[in-house]
Amino acid sequence: LDYAFVSMHHPAFKTDHGLNKKVCTNAYINAMKHPGVHFLGHPDDGYFPVDYKQLLSACIKYQVYPEINNASLKPDAYRTEGFKNSLEILSLCKKLELPVLLSSDSHGKEHVGDMKYIFPLLKQCHFPPELIINKNIEFFMNILGQQRRLRRPSQAMLI
Repeated sequence: LDYAFVSMHHPAFKTDHGLNKKVCTNAYINAMKHPGVHFLGHPDDGYFPVDYKQLLSACIKYQVYPEINNASLKPDAYRTEGFKNSLEILSLCKKLELPVLLSSDSHGKEHVGDMKYIFPLLKQCHFPPELIINKNIEFFMNILGQQRRLRRPSQAMLI
């Protein structure tokens, strides 16, 4: 894979086995160290609490970008605290000037491209459009190109 998302899901991780902010934050950061990882998928899930300041600082260090997705913001979302956590992520990304990727996180054709819950959230926190990776195809391709050049795995890692 040229580009990979890293995310936490049930039942791969059980929330009753000591998952706390430190454990989840370290899991994300350790995964980001792999040169194939370029995006954090829905890091807003309250079932997997993280220290967002530490996580987003690591995103900058490892050139990994957080995803904000519509599925986490739906009233019937199966994730918890999506709105509150997405708001915190966006606020910190704005302050750090860290671009984000927007996604519908559709698991079926009926919701592909559906961003109806994301746009009001972006407006609420006055998120700058220039920090939205997939708002502009040139910006998106530039980010992907930079990552490919800067994070290319060494031959030793491919063996």
